[in-house]
Amino acid sequence: MYKKVKKVMLPGEYSFQDDNVEFIRRSFIFPDLSEKALHVRLFFKKDCLLKIQNVENNLNFSFFRLEPKLISVLNYTSRNQRLFIPRHQYPDILIKTLLSIEDRFFYNHNGINISAIGRACLVNLMAGKIVQGGSTLTQQLVKNLFLTNTRSIWRKINEIYMALILDFFYKKDRILELYLNEVYLGQDGDEQIRGFPLASLHYFGRPIDELNLDQYALLVGMVKGASLYNPWSNPEVALNRRNLVLLSLYKQGLIKKNIYEKLSQRALNIYPKGYVISDYPDFLELVRIEIKKKLKNKIINFSGMRIFTTLDVISKNSVEKTINKEVPILKKKKN
Repeated sequence: MYKKVKKVMLPGEYSFQDDNVEFIRRSFIFPDLSEKALHVRLFFKKDCLLKIQNVENNLNFSFFRLEPKLISVLNYTSRNQRLFIPRHQYPDILIKTLLSIEDRFFYNHNGINISAIGRACLVNLMAGKIVQGGSTLTQQLVKNLFLTNTRSIWRKINEIYMALILDFFYKKDRILELYLNEVYLGQDGDEQIRGFPLASLHYFGRPIDELNLDQYALLVGMVKGASLYNPWSNPEVALNRRNLVLLSLYKQGLIKKNIYEKLSQRALNIYPKGYVISDYPDFLELVRIEIKKKLKNKIINFSGMRIFTTLDVISKNSVEKTINKEVPILKKKKN
């Protein structure tokens, strides 16, 4: 999805002017070569495309392609969807928001936060049950990768022990990278949405590096409970949670009051479930059959693979609409 703006400045943005469309195409790695970001203008006349022009040098393209539409994330052995990207490709504003809400001392502790655990123990003793965990990002990662969500003392002890080991053997940025790509951020049917990159596409239709602060705040707010704060099922609760994250950023001095007030007034502007990444089960089954035929048993999962297909989404949708319309008519004629 491209974002409509008054003036195009960044990849993923577009604007209208008379019969022209101006946009900056995102960079993308195709099978044959890597395409860089390009500032482009489309000239139309009566719904007919006349030419495609490079805004930087005013030359016309004889051949031009957009980045392909993501139609699915194939899972070979599990029901967890992910789009893994390296730590350095995450925007700093997302990292700062996440750490300020979930683990302010991430780069200073050794995998666990003793004071946070102490506060949690006190709260749990007063409540007579486990209501607070005091977990660091490292502990949350350990729980996501190796443990269950069952709340018990023994699970917490294992979590602490494994977090210490993980922190000892891995650098902080590596742990953070794994967390950013692994954290649970919702459900799309039977599929789990794992990691910020995929969640960004599902909820906002845009890559993770193109979001605004209020959108980052929503995703970070969902970390605490992706089911409770899910904008698809509980939009009001999600909105309140997002604004609470923004308020926390303001109180910590990370944003100014006018920015907080402006962002907290914005609507969520979430895309409907299945709108951005649509499922085409019949076509995808053919893709799976072709992959098995071509690669046989040479792979055990699709991690890191990009599969380019021949699917024409517009043509496929048109054919389906025509079939749904004409088949009942043909049945009536036959009867």
